[in-house]
Amino acid sequence: MTIKTEAESAFKEPGYASSEEGESLCALRDPRKDADPSKGKNDSGFNSSDDNLSSTSDTNSVSSTDSPSSDRITSPITAHLPEEVLASLPDGAAEFLKLIRDGTKVGLPDSFQVPIEDVPSWFDKKKYQLGRQFGHKYYFGINFAEMVSLYLLFLPDRTLEPLIFTGNSHTPYKAFKRYLSTGLRVKSWIDCDIFDTESVGYKNLRTVRAMHLNASRKLNGCPREEIARRGTMAGEPGREGVWCPSYQGIRKDLAGTCPFAGFDEAFKMELQDAEATRLYFSQTDMSITQFGFVGLVLLYPGKFGAGSATDEELEGFAHLWRCIGYLLGIEDRFNFCQGTLAEIRQRTAYTLDFLIKPRFKDAGPDWEHMSRCMVEGISYYIPGVTFEVSLSYMCWALDIQIPSVSTKLTVVQNFFFGLTKLFFCHTSRIPAVLRFHNYLLRNALQKVQKQPREWHEKLESKKYDYQKTGGRDHFAQIGNELPVLS
Repeated sequence: MTIKTEAESAFKEPGYASSEEGESLCALRDPRKDADPSKGKNDSGFNSSDDNLSSTSDTNSVSSTDSPSSDRITSPITAHLPEEVLASLPDGAAEFLKLIRDGTKVGLPDSFQVPIEDVPSWFDKKKYQLGRQFGHKYYFGINFAEMVSLYLLFLPDRTLEPLIFTGNSHTPYKAFKRYLSTGLRVKSWIDCDIFDTESVGYKNLRTVRAMHLNASRKLNGCPREEIARRGTMAGEPGREGVWCPSYQGIRKDLAGTCPFAGFDEAFKMELQDAEATRLYFSQTDMSITQFGFVGLVLLYPGKFGAGSATDEELEGFAHLWRCIGYLLGIEDRFNFCQGTLAEIRQRTAYTLDFLIKPRFKDAGPDWEHMSRCMVEGISYYIPGVTFEVSLSYMCWALDIQIPSVSTKLTVVQNFFFGLTKLFFCHTSRIPAVLRFHNYLLRNALQKVQKQPREWHEKLESKKYDYQKTGGRDHFAQIGNELPVLS
């Protein structure tokens, strides 16, 4: 089958155990429990991601056993928050943030605790199949949303540190291999029944489980000082430079504009207090990564090529990723996709408003470098994708103003920015246009896997301007400034 050829030819990241090695590391046990979400009404009163939600409908936050009103006053998550910041929190936000903090202390199960063959008690076959159909129907838009979501996921240094530390995506060619591999694996989870032990999707889940477990043990067993040193582009000798001409302008654009800036600083203090017990590849890390695969499409379907999707289809897609998260070792209480569509959308809005948007003001050289390498690598098999246009589109979709980038777009970049808006917001509603773009992407994935060794060698040896400076000019120019993310 074609699917098998695509998935099995995905690049294997170096330095990771095989799926068999990962699965045999520890005995299995099953502590999973379903959580009952606590309800709260969104009454934020500010221009935030919640504006995408109905102001008159009740929405649910991530689960908590405490009442929203009492938690707002007494929860440890609010200990550092000034009263004026505390008063601005929408109902339910404190419980969500408490769970986020608690999840940083809970790691991956030793061997993922639940046998991968097990079907969870909440599994709904109809929703699952509908989710797979949604993945096929809106494949192009989903992939674009996943790509630009990496801009968001790269903002906390807890995400960037492992990526830079492992050294598998800090050049355009390495990023190309990494994200092509990821794309093919995710494609197999849509194309195949992941509960079928003979399917390629199932086998890819086993591989990813082993990769996560191996990387988790490596990072959590490494001294924090070494991770901090090797987890930044400036910290490891021999790296060829830092590709970051725009981050300082982005910082200036967003300085003081976020309504939750005060909250963000307080929440950083909370996480710093818990730093000694924080884990890499924690349940929070896995949950926020889930957000990267589903959040933007579920909250803004009309801006990512799924404007004609029904709520039932969107809920099916969320259920598919709830299943994927379950099989990758995310406990039910931390599973980003648990609950109703309204609950997941509320969770997405909280993630954007409290955990993501405030961090743009701290965007550093590592963030821009890894983002540019990611987009450049993807452009090897999807021509026309650029950092400036895709970042501008994502910020437009999220109502984030970055004039230092958007006002400097070239005529060609402005044309592609307008074309991107036209397609995702309008022409993607035409079935034939949607199918054609899906075909183009799938064809590109097939074609790139057939490229000869010479093609790869040419890309691997390609030099960019930032690599020709010797690797230290940029940090000397900005006074050895390093990212200050938390």
